[in-house]
Amino acid sequence: MGLINYVQSESKGAEPTIDQLSISVSDGLHRSAPVPFYIIISPTNDEMPSLLLANFTVNEGGMRELTPSILNGFDLDSPLDTLTFTVVQPPAHGSLINGIYSSEKSRYTDTEAELLQRSLPITSFTLQELQQGGK
Repeated sequence: MGLINYVQSESKGAEPTIDQLSISVSDGLHRSAPVPFYIIISPTNDEMPSLLLANFTVNEGGMRELTPSILNGFDLDSPLDTLTFTVVQPPAHGSLINGIYSSEKSRYTDTEAELLQRSLPITSFTLQELQQGGK
């Protein structure tokens, strides 16, 4: 018969960390009571993260805070605080900036444009930062 192996089956959409089976032994006449056999599954980061987007409208010259209802992500086998969004292609008619002044538009428009572009643009941010922005 050869080697007996346990093979953890692919489990898309779920990330089990334990498994179990019951096993007994028999001599042909008598059978032992079943005994639970526990298996610990070491997680592997094998799921692709998912990106959730909702288009939005902004007035010309206006500003809109990006919140998790507009932009969100999840990964079944990674902690949420490790997910990082990266701007692959920046917007052509606006910019993503660090919202240090929250949604007080006047604070940004009263700041010199060169200073804004030098100190506030962002090209990546974490899901945790996005979630904290709305608080």
